[in-house]
Amino acid sequence: MTTTATRPAVPGAGPERAALVPLPPKPRRRWGLFAAGVLVACLGILGSVWFYQSATKAVPVVAAARNIERGAVLERDDLVVVRVEKDPLLSTVPGDGLDSLLGQRALFDVAEGSILTPKTVGEKSEPGEGRSLVAVPVSASMVPTGLVAGDDVRFVPVGSGSSDAGEPVAAKVVEVRAGSSSSGSAKVVVEVTVPEGSAVALASMSGKDVAVVLESRDR
Repeated sequence: MTTTATRPAVPGAGPERAALVPLPPKPRRRWGLFAAGVLVACLGILGSVWFYQSATKAVPVVAAARNIERGAVLERDDLVVVRVEKDPLLSTVPGDGLDSLLGQRALFDVAEGSILTPKTVGEKSEPGEGRSLVAVPVSASMVPTGLVAGDDVRFVPVGSGSSDAGEPVAAKVVEVRAGSSSSGSAKVVVEVTVPEGSAVALASMSGKDVAVVLESRDR
């Protein structure tokens, strides 16, 4: 709406009459922009409060610095300390407990960045009670590719005279390492633990044709 005002007549300028002069419109307040500014400020404050609370709740824990295979002995370069928000339902290893994990074995495959739990690793204390440790040299061609510590396997006699070599023996792999043979053929030494009652039967397979059968890892 335009507001008008009456201007006084100028003396000597003819008949005196009032002239209507338009006044400039009054500026309107932009309440929308003002409200938007207040909203942005409030969101900034709330974000700062949330970040501060999250930071104060975060605790240092141990995580995998790289992919770790099951059975691997943990080294310093395998681990890293990260900060995560504490979850009472998640059992973690505190950051200051990193050194206590060194030298232990990974009981599972651990992906890079995964948080370690006390059940992820175990002490290298083989053989356990009621079990025996046996090292069996096996032809490399008779060992599954990718065999690692923690795998469940069976040693099965093969070749001529296998029927007299006894029954297959179930075992748990502790370590797989390269071996040698006087005949020049490649050998792999598979170190395993077995129940005490099966140790002699498995040891008697050394030097014979034996196949290592890998059991399902999904069990």
